[in-house]
Amino acid sequence: MLRHDSFQETPWHRTEHPFRLEACLEALRERERSVALDLKEGGDVVERVLSIATTLDFDQDSLWFNGSIEVLGESGIQRLAEAYPAATISVPVDFLGPLLLAAPAHAREVLATLGSWE
Repeated sequence: MLRHDSFQETPWHRTEHPFRLEACLEALRERERSVALDLKEGGDVVERVLSIATTLDFDQDSLWFNGSIEVLGESGIQRLAEAYPAATISVPVDFLGPLLLAAPAHAREVLATLGSWE
């Protein structure tokens, strides 16, 4: 199901029409459109999204994955990169600004870790 907010954050209501990922991606693939997927959950969600994208035979460079480092973790980011090496993978690191000011040495460690994922 595609939606911006979680069901905990914004409960479902009768007027809401569900969008299924499979149907949306299939329609976009048929029209040879690129897709940006904002992954708000890691683990099994990453695998399900990759399975659907693979089944629909998306071109590597027509996919853009976005997700927070806390949600995807190293394993999720690596899994996306392995499955679609030419895809764009965005992992916002906006938390580094305050970290650089508060704990510069720790921020350098974090940056070094992020650089090792390439």
